[in-house]
Amino acid sequence: MIDFPQILFGVPVPWLQTAILNYWIVAVGVIALFFFGSYHFNTPNYALSGGSERAAGPSTLDPAISRINGLAPPKYTTTRSQYQRFMLKYVIMLETAFVVMTFSPEVVKSIYYLSGASVPTGQIHFPETVTERAIWSLFILTGLLTSFPVFRQVDGFILRALHKGANVPTGVEQTAQYLLIVEYEPNQTIGSDIFTGIRTHHFREVIAERETGSLERTWFELRCIRESVKKYVLNCPIPLLQSIIQSDIDDAGQRVDNLRDQIFNYFQQQDKVLPDYVENIDDFLMSQIDKPEIQEFTAQRRAFLAEVQALKLRFCRLCTLAVFAVEQRPERIDMRLKSLGFGVEVTYLPRWHWEAIFIVGLCVILSTLIPSFIYAASVDNLGFSVPAQYRAYVPVDPKQVVMWALMAAALHTLAVVVALAVKRFYAPKHAHGGTSDAPENEICAAVSYMICLTIQIAFVMMSGNPARIAFAWALLPAITGYFTGKYIDKSRLKRPLSHLRSWKQAGVTGAASFLASIVTLVHGFQIAAIHPIVYIFILYATVVAASIGFAIGESFQRTYSHSKWTEDPAVNPDILGRSDRKVIGDLIIQRWTEPATQNARLNLAQGAGI
Repeated sequence: MIDFPQILFGVPVPWLQTAILNYWIVAVGVIALFFFGSYHFNTPNYALSGGSERAAGPSTLDPAISRINGLAPPKYTTTRSQYQRFMLKYVIMLETAFVVMTFSPEVVKSIYYLSGASVPTGQIHFPETVTERAIWSLFILTGLLTSFPVFRQVDGFILRALHKGANVPTGVEQTAQYLLIVEYEPNQTIGSDIFTGIRTHHFREVIAERETGSLERTWFELRCIRESVKKYVLNCPIPLLQSIIQSDIDDAGQRVDNLRDQIFNYFQQQDKVLPDYVENIDDFLMSQIDKPEIQEFTAQRRAFLAEVQALKLRFCRLCTLAVFAVEQRPERIDMRLKSLGFGVEVTYLPRWHWEAIFIVGLCVILSTLIPSFIYAASVDNLGFSVPAQYRAYVPVDPKQVVMWALMAAALHTLAVVVALAVKRFYAPKHAHGGTSDAPENEICAAVSYMICLTIQIAFVMMSGNPARIAFAWALLPAITGYFTGKYIDKSRLKRPLSHLRSWKQAGVTGAASFLASIVTLVHGFQIAAIHPIVYIFILYATVVAASIGFAIGESFQRTYSHSKWTEDPAVNPDILGRSDRKVIGDLIIQRWTEPATQNARLNLAQGAGI
């Protein structure tokens, strides 16, 4: 048998060799599930058929014209960072299920019972070894998950929920809708070539910006966008993307060519009806709507405009799909859309500043470990004995004390993150001084309590302690979540840093810890029967909790909610509040005040043409 530690380190390591022999299948399974989850999350392919239009309200655009016929994989329908973040969540879910099923035989038996099978458990073989359970777990998660009806339905529900969170496929839909309405400034070469081919008077005048007309401008933009997108896709380095949308580009281009002669004939007739100069063609036609010939002419113009806008939306979808597939960073998406002519600015939605959260967590760890070391040293030096009935509740040896302290610090830091997530969810309602009717800070406390309670139950059960003690101690992270929400509110209202509130948090957290210690350790309130170690632990727990509360209050206010460089929507919701600004997944897209391209504007001030 190969001695791997001997080969790797030159010396035998028996426990490592045993671990490799017993658990190699677990490592293989984790790697296999990562690749399976990464592949499976990119299914199924989605149709981009105008769902966002119907969701936004009634639309005059024909879905049969504006939709993309090809099916796009989820990866290409949203930003890469958004997709990878939710893909990782799916992979973690698979990995967690695999580890739990592999190391917990009871879970496998519970699944069997829940399936409603009629065969008695004594007549079937449940895998007993880690290797057997790992193989069966892989089979369930990779085979049954995608083929067996019940498993497939559960997996489909999870995928749909995660895809929705990742903005799949609405990322392309929403971005294309925004590109449809923003200013468009075509590439100078493409725009000049198309302009020189204009053969009707008023069409040329509108493009030269001496007149205005919705149909003329939209038709010109459509032809420019068609050429720009076609050129961009032909140079695309992803063959799969080309195979998906090339047929759509050809089909939409054919529709543009078929429409070209009809619109040319219409513009020719329009030049005969309109005077030589009309400031606004649409307003002029509406002012003459009482004339029968103008009524028919206007109806024809509206029909052309609706079809042209639908085709423009289709090319905007193709453009967005290609850009999302090729460009991976927001700054690259921004640069590419500008180079294609769209007057937009794309920036990354400010996310949590993990540096500040790390500093908060570090302060919590320090405020926890220092009293914990003092407590552990005191218990050890003073020679206190801990009765058996208290060993499940009171940490005594240094290793146990450090483990409990780190767990407490992790839970309180997690409560800060949970509170920020809740506040970010409600942030849009506070833009421009708006208010929310929801009790946000109480929700922060409730969500923090439920999440931390779940983690604490698992922790105490793994350490051999009764699960009931978690219900009392989970109240402490809930208090942290509540006060974090209060700090964010205070910062949003531009109030200064409050030391008093930090002391309040310290007092409330310390009092909660004092009560949790009494509920957990004191029974019957017989003072004389209370063991001395209980008094020491209650004092220790109260001091540590108060230290955590004060450390979070001071560090969070200084490094996050009152930091000058913080632009988190939870703290500053006005970054979402501009009327022309739209949040799409993890991007903020808004109109750009500069010309869309960095080329010189088109020189369209030549003669009127014919």
